[in-house]
Amino acid sequence: MSIRLELDDSTFSATYGGGRRTAVPMDGDEIELELASWPTKVKVEWDDRRPTLRWKLENGGEVKDRYELVAEDRLLVTRVFDTGMGRDVEVLFVYDRQTER
Repeated sequence: MSIRLELDDSTFSATYGGGRRTAVPMDGDEIELELASWPTKVKVEWDDRRPTLRWKLENGGEVKDRYELVAEDRLLVTRVFDTGMGRDVEVLFVYDRQTER
């Protein structure tokens, strides 16, 4: 699985291996998207200097994806699922940088 991140003055976007692209305004405005056929709201927040996408799901659940460069060639994505039942589930994804072809 791959991920491509792009940041500019107005947009944070992530494109995943299957071609699904999420583009969210950098100003923290919440927008509506469809995530795996479920309507959801998403916005960018900042945890220190790390961008975090906060997904509010229709069923009341929440998913947070925090993106962090842990080395020049390594990206750590921490995904936290808030189940709404008092217990969070955290999953870590590590991506190694590949050079453009």
